Amino acid sequence: PGAVDLGGYFLSDSSENPAKWRFPAGILIPAGEYLVVYASGLSGINGGDVHAGFRLSSGGEEVVLSDPDGVPVDAVKYPALLTDQAYSRLDGEFTVAAPPTPGMANTRESADELQRSSAAGGARLNEIMASPSDADYDWLEIANASGEAVDLSGWGLSDDASEPRKWRFPENTVLEPGRFLGVFLSGLEGRSASGVLHAGFRLSQAGGYPLTLSRPDGTVADRVFVPEQFTGVSYQRMADGSFRYAGAATPNAENASAGYLGRCGRPAFSAGGGLYQDGETVAVEIAAEPGARVYYTLNCEDPDESSTPYAGPIVVTGTAVLRARAYMDDMLPSYAESQTYLFGVSHTLRVVSLVSDPDNLAGPNGIHANYEQDWEREGHVEIYAPGGDKVLSGGCGLKLHGADSRRLPQKNFKVIARGEYGANRFDAALFSDRPYGSYQSFILRSGAEEGPKTRMRDAVLTELASGTGVFYQETEMCAVYINGIYWGHYYMRERISAASICQFENWEGQEDRIDLVKGNASVLRGSDESYQRMLSWVGKNGVKDGAALEKVGEVIDLDNYIAYHALQIFVGNSDTLNIKRYRNQNADGRWRWAVYDFDWAFNNDTNSIGRWLNPGGMGAGRRTDNALFIALMKNAAFRDRFLTFIGGMMATDWTTEKILRTIEERYNELLPELPAQLRRWGQSEANFRSELGEFVDYAKARPKKLIGYFRETLSLSDADMERYFGDAIRLIQGGNAI
Repeated sequence: PGAVDLGGYFLSDSSENPAKWRFPAGILIPAGEYLVVYASGLSGINGGDVHAGFRLSSGGEEVVLSDPDGVPVDAVKYPALLTDQAYSRLDGEFTVAAPPTPGMANTRESADELQRSSAAGGARLNEIMASPSDADYDWLEIANASGEAVDLSGWGLSDDASEPRKWRFPENTVLEPGRFLGVFLSGLEGRSASGVLHAGFRLSQAGGYPLTLSRPDGTVADRVFVPEQFTGVSYQRMADGSFRYAGAATPNAENASAGYLGRCGRPAFSAGGGLYQDGETVAVEIAAEPGARVYYTLNCEDPDESSTPYAGPIVVTGTAVLRARAYMDDMLPSYAESQTYLFGVSHTLRVVSLVSDPDNLAGPNGIHANYEQDWEREGHVEIYAPGGDKVLSGGCGLKLHGADSRRLPQKNFKVIARGEYGANRFDAALFSDRPYGSYQSFILRSGAEEGPKTRMRDAVLTELASGTGVFYQETEMCAVYINGIYWGHYYMRERISAASICQFENWEGQEDRIDLVKGNASVLRGSDESYQRMLSWVGKNGVKDGAALEKVGEVIDLDNYIAYHALQIFVGNSDTLNIKRYRNQNADGRWRWAVYDFDWAFNNDTNSIGRWLNPGGMGAGRRTDNALFIALMKNAAFRDRFLTFIGGMMATDWTTEKILRTIEERYNELLPELPAQLRRWGQSEANFRSELGEFVDYAKARPKKLIGYFRETLSLSDADMERYFGDAIRLIQGGNAI
């Protein structure tokens, strides 16, 4: 309430030496005012400014304020900070999420005042989209608020104030008066053939940094502090010069007339969802930010302001899905919070609950009703361990997964974390045999075409890739509920994506540099140019000698290629067009393969090595290009490596004994869930047991038959057979595999 005389007080960057620098006499801070002290290494008053006799480290340290007796009255340890990034006290806590407001209160109003004065005219930053929901790249927009054209040639854009011209506009970039210019922040460089500008960096959705527009001499023409950004929501300059979140993006057009200060916090439930006993009563209270209005539903519909207003505890006595959303004036609505209360259910598997507005699933525009469409709908996912402990709860995107299996009533799902639903990662250890604690997405697979059969073929056989260096989808069994209704037995599987590939290969943080191709040449992301160029070269030149093999090995990882094809041949997969390969442009740039979908494997007896060497295509409809494998098998060194590998695996990790052990483990895990699954989908236990018996019989017979196919197809001599398959043959003859 009164002025404070700082004369004789101390400032220091060390708690061990709190009296490092003393304030000169006569330094007063009037009531409610602020004093800026420059940690410049100078000491005293310079041009009316106060300078402390020490400097601060950008790597983080502490700052201590002590009274004239040397007793500390306040202290803070700050982390490493970027250029022009502040560590500000907000509501008693320090954060990097607020813009610098030197000499002013740490408030939105102060930030707005500074922003309004940063670019009164000329070229200025006008709109930012750090996480679009409908495009691959971040983008920003520059406006020319002056009456004259601005030549932006050589100007710079940056998200790092220490490097204001991190990316530079190409020559002949002119912005006419009153016009707008968009730039994709894609990590690419320059101008595309269509004239679109691409900057060589991307934006962080977490915020906490300044975005700058700089002149050719490096001076800053405009600076916008970027707070946390929300997927699908742009950050726009309002008419008064301040920035606000806008409900809709306005690229190359006038910005919105009004915006939002932020997003309302998600409501919190006093009792979480989970597994409850019949007869229990759960009273759920909903808490939200002061001043927020909360609306909820109990019919799985998305809550909005037309839903039931929360006025007191909600009593739950039976299976129910409670969903709520919070609203505040001048704020974006909160993300929806959803919890599923399952009463009287019992499972030995983990339980997964999916929740989505019923129209998202079975409505006219629902993903079930339009199963051939690659549509995504908002949802919520909860995962509970067999004992009932919560593993995960969060917003997600829901899509159908698979091809022909989409027609089946028990459909497969992709569950995807995205910022527009709350967070872009699932922070949970979803797979016990993986060391990861965070995932971008996963799959819930019903067994697809194997669903009415063994319910385990794909999971058992793809696991044979473990230890080979080939990426395969790890597995956890679960029981799935959708909107509180039992949906049956599923396999939770890893999803083959840039994120999961980077986890598997220890490339995290390089997801933008991943090329991913499905089938022969269907590019899912990036480019397939290097592979197709190599394939064309092999088609013209073959792989006749060691030099040619080395040349191919510069483009593909030969060990990975061998392991992948050995596994495909061993299991006799006939649906081989289900193939994905990937590479990291930042690493060795070599292509690697991932296995998935072995529903058509270990099924029909087949001379798979013969089929892979038959020119004109492999697999169903002969649609899989096998030209590279044929060419490589004509190379003596490659052929030796391939036969050595598959023969060794058949004598060790791919023995019938080990496969039968895995089948038995899966069977014992599945058995308690099987009756409910069969009832739910009208499936036959007799058919299941018949199919499982055939699966087991195939596992017993396959090694001997496949070795015979190799001998016949490749005309292997007795010496060759001993060299490559001797251990496997002795294992079979000894009966240890039966």
